Amino acid sequence: MLPAERETYFTQVVCNTWGLGADKNTVHSSRLQIIRDTIFEKIRQRTHGADDEGKTCKRIFKHFDLNGNGTIEFSEFCKGLETLGCTFTMIELQSLFDSLDTNHSGKVDYEEMSAMIAIRGSGNNPNVNPVFGINRDPPKQILDKILASLQQQGEHGVRVLSQLFIKMDKNGNGVLDRHEIQWVLRQLGMKLNVAEFERIFKYFDKNGDGVVSYHEFVTAVRGEMEPTKLAIVHALASKVASKDGVICIDDLLKQCNW
Repeated sequence: MLPAERETYFTQVVCNTWGLGADKNTVHSSRLQIIRDTIFEKIRQRTHGADDEGKTCKRIFKHFDLNGNGTIEFSEFCKGLETLGCTFTMIELQSLFDSLDTNHSGKVDYEEMSAMIAIRGSGNNPNVNPVFGINRDPPKQILDKILASLQQQGEHGVRVLSQLFIKMDKNGNGVLDRHEIQWVLRQLGMKLNVAEFERIFKYFDKNGDGVVSYHEFVTAVRGEMEPTKLAIVHALASKVASKDGVICIDDLLKQCNW
C-alpha cells in the first residue's frame, strides 16, 4: 500500500507515460487532507499576536479578488497558495478547488474558507474566541448593481422591490428563502450570475438557516439616507413628536399640509 502522496505521484506517472489523461478525481482523500494540513500550517506561520488564522487567510486571498465580489477563480486560488509558499501538482490543486466549490460555480467563496480555517485554528491561539464568525464585508459591488438596475426602472424602483418581497412573504414573517429572493429579482430583470447571487444571499443569511430578512436586504440596496435629508427628517420628527417620542400620523400630516 503506497502512502497517499506516493499514490498520487504514481497515478501521475502512469497517466503521463501511457497518455491516459490524468483525472483530478484520482487524488486520494488522505492526500487531500495532507494538503489542507499543509495550507493551514503555512497560514498559521503567518498569523501573529492576537490575530487569527481566518483573518490571515482572508487577507491573503482577498488580495487576488480583483472584482471584489468575495469569490476567487481557480487561477486566483493558485496565486494565493503560491503566496503562502504552497507547491502542489495541478491535479491536486484542481481537486482541492473543486472540494471547496460547493455550488459548482467555478469559484470559491474565500470568506467561507477563511471561516473554516479560523474554526480549526481557534484551539491553537488562546487569544481567539473558539466561537468564531468572520465579519463579512458588505457585497457593495453587487448591491450597487441591483440599485442601478432598479433606478433604470424609474424613481420608485426600490419601492417596487419592497412591494414584491412583501407579496412573496405569504406568512408575513419578514423572511424569504433563496428561491423566493431569486424569483423577485428575476421579475425585476436582475441579471445576477450564480456566484453573485450566492455571495449576496450568504451575506444576508447570517445564521445559515436558509432565509434572509428582506427588510434588511432592501435597506442595504437603498443605502443610507443622505445627511441633508436625514437632518430634515430629524427636524420634522422633533417638531411633531410627543414628549415620549411618539409621532401621531395626524400631526405629521398637518405639518406636511396634507
